[in-house]
Amino acid sequence: LSDSHLSLQTWPVEGVVSFDLVTFCEDPAMSIIPLVEKHFGVPRRAGEGRGIIAPNEDHKKVITKWVRQMRGFRTKEEQKGVLDKENELAFWVLTPFDQEIKREIVSVTTPHQRIDLWENLWQESTPSYYDMLRGPYPLGDKRYTLTDDYVSSEKTVFLDGKGQGSTETDRVYYEVMVQPAMFAHSNPRRVAIVGGGEGAIIRELLKHKTLETIVMIEKDEVLVEIMRKYSKTQCSCINVEGAASVCFDDPRVETRYVDAVNFFTENFDIMGKKGDVEKFDVVFVGVLNPMDKDEPLYGKEFLDAVTGSLTQNGIITAQVGPAPALNDPPDHRSMNIARDGFFRHLETRLETMLVYEESRAGWDDARSFLIGCASNACRNQWYAESDVVDAEIDKRTVKTVSVDADITDGDTTFVHFDGGTQRGYGLLARGWENTYCRREPEPEECKYRQLDPDREIVNWEAGFEVRRDADSQAGVYATRDVRKGSYVMAEEHVTSIFVTADVYQNIANVTPPGALVKDFLEYTDKYGRESLTEGPGSRVVGLGPSILTRKVGERESANVARISTFLPSQPTYSPVFERNRRMFDVLVIASRDIMKGEEVILYED
Repeated sequence: LSDSHLSLQTWPVEGVVSFDLVTFCEDPAMSIIPLVEKHFGVPRRAGEGRGIIAPNEDHKKVITKWVRQMRGFRTKEEQKGVLDKENELAFWVLTPFDQEIKREIVSVTTPHQRIDLWENLWQESTPSYYDMLRGPYPLGDKRYTLTDDYVSSEKTVFLDGKGQGSTETDRVYYEVMVQPAMFAHSNPRRVAIVGGGEGAIIRELLKHKTLETIVMIEKDEVLVEIMRKYSKTQCSCINVEGAASVCFDDPRVETRYVDAVNFFTENFDIMGKKGDVEKFDVVFVGVLNPMDKDEPLYGKEFLDAVTGSLTQNGIITAQVGPAPALNDPPDHRSMNIARDGFFRHLETRLETMLVYEESRAGWDDARSFLIGCASNACRNQWYAESDVVDAEIDKRTVKTVSVDADITDGDTTFVHFDGGTQRGYGLLARGWENTYCRREPEPEECKYRQLDPDREIVNWEAGFEVRRDADSQAGVYATRDVRKGSYVMAEEHVTSIFVTADVYQNIANVTPPGALVKDFLEYTDKYGRESLTEGPGSRVVGLGPSILTRKVGERESANVARISTFLPSQPTYSPVFERNRRMFDVLVIASRDIMKGEEVILYED
């Protein structure tokens, strides 16, 4: 105490003692908490109450609540550290006062990082569905609300103070991180994980029948041993049929305790393979901090090596921080400048980049995730109908074994992910579009992201009719003048139907000869065209008289064109395209003035 002070206040009638310990040394002083509990946590005698006691609380129970905060005057640089006020360990665990349980399980500094594992339970927490299943009372019994004895605490891992998910939400969080990428690939067999020492990514991967090899590149062996010993649920595969009981021990898992940057740059470059390691179908980069521009995983050499490590239809995926709000500035003008550099570099290396967000992953705000694809093939899977995704889940995943209600319901492989969830990920929030369109200069497609009220909409009845020319060929002709830039037959074109490649193939395979559906397939072949946005093999089928519009391959010979043809080729990353892709695919604009009586001719790229 030579450089510190301790003040103590007591309320004997209430049975409460309060300590205020201020230290001026590097030791965070949390080691005093067990000593305080031991010497001052005296149980009350039966019959002695206190004002803060719960109605049915055990009088022998000792309640300890504490907070740890950094005070004083320090520069931003001096505040850095795993216990500073901006750190997730400090923000989630050390500073909140309203926690019934706050217990340090492990705190160790390795040559690579600091690892902290904490158990905590928030005040006034209520039992979950699984807590009630394990409890002595029927589901929904009011006695569960009288005490927190039946509420499960959660464990959270922090690496250098950054939260890596908790046992309370890790099922949802790791499904959200893993399953969209796995189902965006049609046949993932070989997968790499950057980090992954918690074991939960491996657990989610081992649910896939197609998987042959998982290469986990984890720099810190100590983290793996801590998870094995103290947080077994995250690395437990006991309920995954055909897997080892501990995920790390499965024969399909190949663990390499090396630096991930070195591993990839030594074995791959932008041109592809240069070492002995085979390429990967999916690479999980893990959790990236969008505000940390010094993060090694944002390095261009590393990103080039990772994209070079992908197979022909390979996928890279990462958690990329909080999802943008509607009024956020663009990433390059915000604290997320590192994410901006990460995205822009990958845009030069990949064919397709898709983002999605999830608000149930355990953070206060929605988390965002990136799917980067070496080819456009992932678009077919990404935008598949929910029933198609559900069928893929049934076909491609192993069954779960009901071992414990805390682990699984026993009748479903996933607790959160299904076709409906995936369908929702394809409906991108507008915040992404807004921040993207605040880039400098503004991307060209941003000018077309909504119908322009200054442009006239000329629908069929108002300005067009079908005529036959001298050769008896039917065509569409204008019955009035149409100004350049007007929307042409908008109502007719928006009724077009989209037929994905897998749906078309399924119909073709199951339709018996002579069936009425055969007529639909013939109509699709005749009046359909390749979609510009949905993915290879997907078709757009027009309906109504607009299908008679003559099409040419020279822009100069046409007088109308689809919005998508006015723009540069589809960008690798564009939330505007993803949110408006079908509008861009079907809406037609007059590319020059069309005179009354003139034939409407569509430019078809």
